[in-house]
Amino acid sequence: MNRLEFKLPEFTRVVWASAKHRESWEGKIRDIAYAWLQIERSTVGVTRRGALQSIKPENLLDFQAYCHHAQIEFAIIQQEGMSPVYGNASVPVIQGRPWQYRVYMGEKPKEFLLAWQDSDQRKIGEMLGYPECCTEFFLKYWTDLGWRDLTVPMLQNGPDTGPPTCNILLRHLGIRPVFHLPCSFACSETARVAAEIIQHGCKMGYGVEMRWLEQILSWSLQWSSLHGVAITTTPALKIIYSTDALAEPIELNRVMKTSMLDGIRDTWTDNGFASYGAMRQAHNLVLGTLSHVLLDSGRILDLGCGNGALLEQITQANPHLIPHGIEMDPVRARRAKERIGSNITQGNIFEREDIIAKGYQVVFISVNRFREVPSGKADLLLRYLRDHTKYLIICSYEPWEDWEPNHFSPVATFHDETSEVRIYRPR
Repeated sequence: MNRLEFKLPEFTRVVWASAKHRESWEGKIRDIAYAWLQIERSTVGVTRRGALQSIKPENLLDFQAYCHHAQIEFAIIQQEGMSPVYGNASVPVIQGRPWQYRVYMGEKPKEFLLAWQDSDQRKIGEMLGYPECCTEFFLKYWTDLGWRDLTVPMLQNGPDTGPPTCNILLRHLGIRPVFHLPCSFACSETARVAAEIIQHGCKMGYGVEMRWLEQILSWSLQWSSLHGVAITTTPALKIIYSTDALAEPIELNRVMKTSMLDGIRDTWTDNGFASYGAMRQAHNLVLGTLSHVLLDSGRILDLGCGNGALLEQITQANPHLIPHGIEMDPVRARRAKERIGSNITQGNIFEREDIIAKGYQVVFISVNRFREVPSGKADLLLRYLRDHTKYLIICSYEPWEDWEPNHFSPVATFHDETSEVRIYRPR
């Protein structure tokens, strides 16, 4: 591949396909980036020995407190300038401009510091949990041959098709499946590491963000490069950035089966919310209440579970619980089954005594479900729940009217500016 001698300055531009696409995806991408930072830290000692972080000076004390709390050692590796765009190489510190610390956190920080000072990429890759094949690839093309963008070497090193979890073409957005640069778009070790990271993220409570990540990585896209400018084009946006200057054009086309529009708005509208943020805020309040009830291993039931998003979050944070749900709408019930599995029943919650009779640690229900039916029918359901659940959690995502469930005694009440959650026990 003929590389030209000149280098364009670092730049990145993002152009949205439309205002609607930006409204749908910009917030999701920001949420994924935040979750990714938390996941990157928490993999230390779980899936790998250490991690590299960039910490602003004003955030160093908070980072130190995190490490002390998690009993993780760390070492400041260097100071570096802050680049307004994505880049793999460190930016020099310039007087009067923003800068940050490069910090290693994990096992044997002194050993890592020595490897960093010696530019021992093999040792660095080993301690950061990078696949050996990808470390050798990085050493050859980045260190020895001086490529600034490894996309072309990746294409030369393997097929341009492969699992979405080897797709690093959206890294300028903070959308990446792994913490390293893969050696190819079909690297099996990268796919394995990515699966571990995503699974770990789900266990941390970032299941929705990980689903969005996988969906974005599965978008069909086109990548091209010529004369130092690379363009990544997806159905939602286009990324234009500086790269190695090539004398001849090179292109990559990835056509995926997953539609960009699959489930975008369904995630929250299925559950009656105006936005994804509103749904997460309300669900987080519900999740917080569970720390105030003593739960044994066993079943939980969501009456009117929508697409199962709440059940998914609860069981990711509490893997000893077995999720069950009943949903009237057949489309939402199908989506809940895709999330949760076969324990989702499509039907009327007031007519499925056979499901309720299985017995549950906790039953969740919206207060609106009781308002939608005559009081006698609501009372019948409450009497049946009284005999088959340890706790009843009633949620309201609007002002709670003066109403209390018969056959139950209050335990605790939690609320924020938009929602209220009340815990009850049978009496």
